[in-house]
Amino acid sequence: MKDKVILFLKGSAVLLIANLCTKAINFFLLPLYTKYLSPEQLGVSDSITTLTSLIFPILVLGLDSAYSAFYFDEKTDTYKYKVFSSVSIILIFTSIVPCISVLASKHIASILFGTEEYFYIVIMALLSMSCNLWYLPFSLHLRVENRMTSFAIVNVIASCVMIVSNIITVTIINMGAAALIVSTLITNIVMLILYILCSKKLPSYKAFDNILSRKMLKYSIPLVPLVVSTWLLTTASRMILLYFCGEESVGIYGIGIRFVNIVNVFANSLYTAYTTFAFSSKDDVNNKEVYITILDSMNLFLTSAVFCVCIFSTEILKIFVDAQYYQAFMLLPGLLFSQVLYASNTIVGYGLAFEKRSDMSLLCVTMAAVVSVILNFIFVPKYGTFAVSLITWIGYGIMLLATNYFSQKVFECHYNVKKIIISNFLILAIVLLSINWSLIYRVIIFIIVLSSFIFSYKETVRKLNYTFKKILRNGKRHETD
Repeated sequence: MKDKVILFLKGSAVLLIANLCTKAINFFLLPLYTKYLSPEQLGVSDSITTLTSLIFPILVLGLDSAYSAFYFDEKTDTYKYKVFSSVSIILIFTSIVPCISVLASKHIASILFGTEEYFYIVIMALLSMSCNLWYLPFSLHLRVENRMTSFAIVNVIASCVMIVSNIITVTIINMGAAALIVSTLITNIVMLILYILCSKKLPSYKAFDNILSRKMLKYSIPLVPLVVSTWLLTTASRMILLYFCGEESVGIYGIGIRFVNIVNVFANSLYTAYTTFAFSSKDDVNNKEVYITILDSMNLFLTSAVFCVCIFSTEILKIFVDAQYYQAFMLLPGLLFSQVLYASNTIVGYGLAFEKRSDMSLLCVTMAAVVSVILNFIFVPKYGTFAVSLITWIGYGIMLLATNYFSQKVFECHYNVKKIIISNFLILAIVLLSINWSLIYRVIIFIIVLSSFIFSYKETVRKLNYTFKKILRNGKRHETD
């Protein structure tokens, strides 16, 4: 168990450093993007991305989750190759859908924006989606094999390609609303090539297993409604915003989402490494104590980081974005603090994943999604983007409470979810109340609140300190040997 924890921490660290470097560079280019792209142009790009974010996971058929769930059922290389090939071939077939949908690109553009003007952007987005489906199995393979360094290298190179292509398409070629979509297509092509090279294997029709495929699809297809519900919870608000408030509001909201993406670097790096660790250690002694410590540690770290960004959001935005986007500062608290709850939910929800209870996961997300959509339709017409940010937080809070309730029924693990939600709510409320105060007052509040919060997790801090000291001692011992 100790070796698995160390491997998990190293994997998380590798992914974090790689993702942070690339995302940070892209983040620092925000002034450039906001100078050359109007809120309306950014809104068009984000609206198309929002639509593809619904279609893509539906076409995946939940097989990304099935891959991890079934990969460790047998230890033979033959079986593992069957899993890889079966998933790959199924996704090749589903990728035909966006390719055919290119023929309806003008109709899709007309539905979204009331004009066919942006049909070429729709075509680029659909082709990019197909490419994403092709490289997904290779990405999953590296992750389950715990080849985090290779996984990180691919993502670093891809991020660099994305950054360079963004600069070229936004500033030099000046492609407007199409710039970011074209960059995504180029990046996905590069990722496909890199993942194939790193995996050093290709799927084979001979390795395709009908029985195994049916088992995986039986497990994964019920996850598709889960995907739709997740989209309704996390992303549908942008389409509601587009309908009631137009492309400009979506563009301003998109700036808030880009700040969220920075926070997600930490959460996703942990989550990616945690998937393999959680499934491989679910039967180990003292595993639940480790899971609890990981959750508390993540909450401590993310909440502290989010609080720091939100309390100084007005100053941060003035540095990174053009004046036409300044109003996004009121969106950041709700959006960023909701991500802490979302990250917590992913860890708490592994109890349901262990028992393959996708039905319970669906129920949790659907409850949160229904409440979120109803609240958005009620409050967005009057309060716009600010309503969306707070409703996002409410939705994630409901999902976390529901997930913890049902997860305890099948995999009892005493996570302190109540503490997470209460502390998250209180700090969010403090931020919203003080966000317009003078800088000196916010600095004082920051010091007091952050100190109090860290003190409330003093036991977690002690455990982390002990663990890292142990890792360092082991490292020095290996160097001596």
